[in-house]
Amino acid sequence: MNGSAAATSPARTSAATVADMAELLSVTSYVMGTPEEAGGSGDPSPSTALGCFLRDHRAVRHRLDMPDVSGLRSLSNGLGNVGWNLCHLLADADAELS
Repeated sequence: MNGSAAATSPARTSAATVADMAELLSVTSYVMGTPEEAGGSGDPSPSTALGCFLRDHRAVRHRLDMPDVSGLRSLSNGLGNVGWNLCHLLADADAELS
């Protein structure tokens, strides 16, 4: 495919790890989420969780006219790598987790 597609760990699962992506790197250079020591970006989950948190924060400001998520109840649909990191961000912002 000459780089028209790149492999990355699948969304909504923690089945593919950074180590798995490193293994793919031995076959092709078109891989994301590879170990930092191999020149990659490492686990993308914390960045994805931050993006979700910022999205939620903006939605709360826009739709609920509140300054932040403090005191609001949040329900997570899963505690994979992204969900776990997102819950930490929400807890640090004083949201109530259910």
